[in-house]
Amino acid sequence: MRKWRALAALGLTLGLAACGDPLAAERARLQPLIGQSEQVLIANLGVPSRSIQSGDVTYLAYIRQRPVLIPGTPGFYGPGWGAPWGMPGWYAPPGYFPPQVIVQHCEATFAVTKGIVDSVAVRGNGCG
Repeated sequence: MRKWRALAALGLTLGLAACGDPLAAERARLQPLIGQSEQVLIANLGVPSRSIQSGDVTYLAYIRQRPVLIPGTPGFYGPGWGAPWGMPGWYAPPGYFPPQVIVQHCEATFAVTKGIVDSVAVRGNGCG
């Protein structure tokens, strides 16, 4: 019974650690591909975004991008203080911030030696 409790606590700890670090969660998701053939990697993830050969090692990079909208603070429509001639229009109060679009990206680069995946490196702000 103690072994099961210890294993459950370890699993919970690892799960919470992965939730805290999106890069660690992405590495954990890609870990089963380590030791597989290059064909298995391409079958699972598709054609890489880019690749480069350096000596005996081929690096295959998979890049994922997604736009994220950060909402701004609300403005208002109507006559505002200081409006030219009191005409209605869009007015922004002091401290107004317009909405912004940020592109998040995640890049996973696999090192392949002799047709076998050796390692994976993950970087970016949109992983997880």
